[in-house]
Amino acid sequence: MNLIQAYIALVLIIMILSSVLYKVNVFSQIAEYTFVATGIANVVVLAINSINNTAFKPFMGGNTILLIPLIIGALVFGRFVKKSQGVGLWPVAFTVGAGAAVAFRGSLEASVLTQITQTIIKITDINNLILFLILVLTSFYFIYSFDKTKGPMPKIAMITRYVMMIGFGATFANAAMGRIGRLVGFIQQMLIDLGLPV
Repeated sequence: MNLIQAYIALVLIIMILSSVLYKVNVFSQIAEYTFVATGIANVVVLAINSINNTAFKPFMGGNTILLIPLIIGALVFGRFVKKSQGVGLWPVAFTVGAGAAVAFRGSLEASVLTQITQTIIKITDINNLILFLILVLTSFYFIYSFDKTKGPMPKIAMITRYVMMIGFGATFANAAMGRIGRLVGFIQQMLIDLGLPV
């Protein structure tokens, strides 16, 4: 990062933090709009380059099978013409269906089945036993086919609720500390680029 980029980054960070320290103001909105605009511009440029490199250039080179995804992609713009708005839904439905099928196929085995088998099989020490008990209790908490107001279920539901709150709190704290760590690292690098002592 050169000196001009470091100063721009410093000004934008101060503008964003002004909304945290004071309230939402013109400077924080300018910084927010700048961030959104540069993000959208970056996505558009990357999308155009990707379409050009993966579809147009190979199609012009003789790979005619790429005409199918080019037509499907062109149909998306049918949404902007009033008479052909229904045609614009076809590529969206195709993309959502194909994406959901690929994601479900990959995530079912990687995220669900592997974690269930690892949780059930490896009950070898106290940590895994506690994890297994929490898994069972949390599963019972979300089963609504029996009465939870009688017997031991109210106490189990209360324990499960506390365990879930601890888990959600730890997840939120981990995400927040990760973002704060990234911010501190960025500010340190910016101060080094500005020639200030860290």
